[in-house]
Formats: sequence, C-alpha cells, structure tokens
Amino acid sequence: MSYFVIALHGHLPFIHHPEHEHFLEEDWFFEGIADSYLPILGMLDGWKHDDVPASITLGLSPPLLSMMANARLRERTARYLEGRRVLVERYLGTIAHDSPFRAAAMFSREETERAQARFDGCGRDIARAFAEHHHDGRVEVMTCNVTHGLVPVLQDLPAVRAQVQEAVKAHERYMGFRPRGIWMPECGIHPAGLQACAEENLCFTFTEDRAVRFAWPPPAHDVYRPVWSPEGVGLFPRDPGSAKEVWSAQEGYPGDFRYREFYRDLGYDAADNLVDAVHKQGTGARKNVGVKLHKITGRVDLADKQPYDPAAAFQAVQQHAQHFAERRAQDALDLEKALDTEPCITAAFDCELFGHWWHEGPWFLDQFLRKLASGTVNGMKAPRPVTAYHYLELEPTQQVSYPAVSSWGDGGAFEVWVNQR
Repeated sequence: MSYFVIALHGHLPFIHHPEHEHFLEEDWFFEGIADSYLPILGMLDGWKHDDVPASITLGLSPPLLSMMANARLRERTARYLEGRRVLVERYLGTIAHDSPFRAAAMFSREETERAQARFDGCGRDIARAFAEHHHDGRVEVMTCNVTHGLVPVLQDLPAVRAQVQEAVKAHERYMGFRPRGIWMPECGIHPAGLQACAEENLCFTFTEDRAVRFAWPPPAHDVYRPVWSPEGVGLFPRDPGSAKEVWSAQEGYPGDFRYREFYRDLGYDAADNLVDAVHKQGTGARKNVGVKLHKITGRVDLADKQPYDPAAAFQAVQQHAQHFAERRAQDALDLEKALDTEPCITAAFDCELFGHWWHEGPWFLDQFLRKLASGTVNGMKAPRPVTAYHYLELEPTQQVSYPAVSSWGDGGAFEVWVNQR
C-alpha cells in the first residue's frame, strides 16, 4: 500500500485594532476565514456526509487560533461576510438578467451565504469545528511555533524551547487537546528545534526535500518515505514534483485562464452608491471586498479580463484533479518498483493558497482526494490519503537520519529571511 500525505500550513500574523472600527490589515484575517478556512471546513463536512475515507494534516498557528477565538474579531468577521453579501446583492439589482456577469455574481452570493451559515452554525468557533473533524479522523490539526519563529536563526535553545512549549499550551487552550505534530515555520529544520519537539512529545513535522536528501546517513528511499530524526521526530519531506504542479501560477493549475481572477474586485468596480463604510478602508479609500466577477482570461490587462464562468471553472477543476490523481498514482507505481518499497508521497503548501489565492483550490483538493480515496485512478491503484500521524501509526519503522539544517524558500538556507538587506 502506497500513501499520500498532504499538509496545509495555516498562519497569519496577529492583527487586531479594537481602537479602529475599520482597519485594513484585519481584512487579511476575514479573507482567510471566508475564502480558505470555511471552504476547507466545508470540504471536511462533505467527507463526513458522504463517508469519504480521506484525511489531511492541517496546521493552525497560535496567532491564527487566538484571532479565531477573539470575540470582537468574530463579530467583525460576521460583519465582513454580511458586507460581501450585501454588495453583491446590490450589484445584482443593477444588472440585466442576461448580463454576462450575472452567473458569477449569483455564485458569489451563494458562496457567501454558505460561508455565513457555516460560520454561524459552529457558533463562530472555527477551531471547535476543526476539532470535531480532528477527533473523527478526517483532519490532524497540528500546531506551529508560538510566534512563528524561524528556528535555525534563533540560535538560542531556551528561546526555541519557549516557541514550542508555548505553542503546545496555546493549542491545548484553543483546540482542547494536545497536538501530536508541529509545522516548523518556513520548514526551518535544526537540531535545537527537533530537541524541543521531542521534549513536548511532538512526533512529526514537515521539511523541504533538502533536509532529507542531504541527511546523514543518506535516505534509502529519497524523499518518498519519512525518516526519524535521532531525537525521535518523524520528518515528512515534501515531493518537489507534486508541489510545483499545484503552486506554480505559470506552470501549475492555478494559472488556468478559466479560474477566477484575484486582482479584479467589485470593491473597486462598484458604483459609489453601492458601497458602505464596511466596503472601504478606514481612510475612506476603496479596497478589495472579496467579490470577484472576472476570470484570469489570459495575460491581459485587468481592464480586459472577461466574465467569470463558475461552471467552466469547475470543469477545469475536474480535469486538473483527475490529472493530478493520475500523476500521483503513476508516481506511486513507479516508485514502488524503483525503490522496492511502498512509498509515501508528501505534498505541503501554505493553506491560503487554497481558496484565498486560488479560489477553486478547495474544490480541487476535494475532488483530488476523493479520487484517491476511491482506491483506483484510471485503472491504477491509488495511494491512500492519510494524515502524517496515522501514517506513522501504520508504518512506525523508518530509517533514522540526521537531517540537514535547511528551510523552504529560494536556496533552502534562510536567505529569504536573513540577508544583506
């Protein structure tokens, strides 16, 4: 049996300004909830309803969880969603029934109403809703360093320990249970971080491929099985091939011209008489509100973007999910022969790629993982979609290696965060 482990890293910096009624950077949080976390929650709800044997690993960082728990931010999230619904409702009242934008506007309204219903349905407590799916086995919710500290550049073991210890406490406080795994920020792997994880009984994390490919002793199965660090932490190295097919806007699926355009927004396009204070920055200037009615169209100016067609976008999702599932099934078969083992293919992404940046991303995840969960893809045996923790339960015997100090990002050695600038 081959396996597929997908990890989504959920994090936002803590931003809250109760002294301002409208503060632009708080919109990052509202957009993440509306466009990524609620749709992913909806995906898990669908698996529960349809009894789909799939599961994912999801990180919810302490800053993100603390914002999810904040009463005023919950109120403002509800206000944001209602503002989105009201704007698109008003816009629908200004266009003809045969307008080429009508399908996109109606779809945006329906999506927003579903998000509102799910948000209110869980008592606006999204962490609790994810915890319920965690206990049912559809998601493994892991933690992340408490202030998203990049371990290899902290250079101070007590500081690293504090990052991990306080993360565990925050996770228990907001989720109601101790985490079993952790996302080390920027996939920053260093012995101090792994020691701190072991001390807190955190048994898995995710790495860039370099951490394992340059490990010692060298990995017997390349990046297609996890390794145990000497400290006793399971390291799941990311498969670069499957990652690139998804995240690259040029070569990957999100760049398909049928998908929704991120940078064209009704918050700027709507007539003045349609917008309220909730649709503007605190300064009164226009802003994105999350109602987007255009498709990518092609490499054209924003002014030349064409109307978004949700049906055509879903057709693209089906094609891409099928292609990605076939590629992973074929990879698993090829790796089984080449490595003489049952492989574990790991894909890891920032959570907000799915939904926020790539609007159709949650649909893609849902369709792809349902295909794997069916057991076969185009006549090929499909890798089983499991969480990192469940995989280690099933396959506890793995090679022990010292991983290379590394990160993800260009060059794999922290240059993005520590450089001459």
